[in-house]
Amino acid sequence: MIKKILFIPGGPWISGKYWDIFLEKYYKNIPHERIVLINHERDYDPSYIPSLTDLLKEIKSNINKLSEVNLVAHSYGSLIVLLLLSEIPVSQINKIILVCTPFSNKRNKIVSKYINTLEKIELNTNQDFSHYFESILKLYFNDELNIEKYKEITKDSFMIGNDKLLFDDEAIKLSLQNLKKYEHKISFIFAENDLIIGNDWENHLQKQPHIIKDSGHFPMLEQPELFSITLNSLLK
Repeated sequence: MIKKILFIPGGPWISGKYWDIFLEKYYKNIPHERIVLINHERDYDPSYIPSLTDLLKEIKSNINKLSEVNLVAHSYGSLIVLLLLSEIPVSQINKIILVCTPFSNKRNKIVSKYINTLEKIELNTNQDFSHYFESILKLYFNDELNIEKYKEITKDSFMIGNDKLLFDDEAIKLSLQNLKKYEHKISFIFAENDLIIGNDWENHLQKQPHIIKDSGHFPMLEQPELFSITLNSLLK
């Protein structure tokens, strides 16, 4: 029996609802909870910008309710989990699976170059950014833009001052230190064609990660069956 799983979204601005289609189909009968980050989805308030400390505290409070839990975190959420390992008893964590983990606080060159070609983009304002995200979504997915994927991933999504949430150099350094310290508990899943983070894992990992073929940055949406099989094998 798989112990309870906490699914932590990426972002920092994206609603975690993109997990829901996958979880409903593949994890309906497995005890799990999908974390809702502060000021996401429910009662969104554009005047309130949570800090990284706020996010860590929120996820920590969910973990502390459980005696033993599996953590599955995606993208930016992976770095949050790595930071959390300095603040929680690691004995509470059964297994940690990190998906499409960035190892840098620098924006991917491909993304930066593409964003610079777009007009009227205000990256650090409090605004509904679905129109902006529609423009760059093709960079996130391996295949052509799928409107249903777009609608799901941008549902209740807002720019929430992400410049204040991005990791500084010290946070990145601590994340990488915790990765090395607790790597025996951590498994990594990456996507073969992830343009957002590239394939930089070779510079940071001692062991071979699991690679999802024919997928971009969201393997749980692009290759859900293969992703589910891989994830289950790591949780057992």
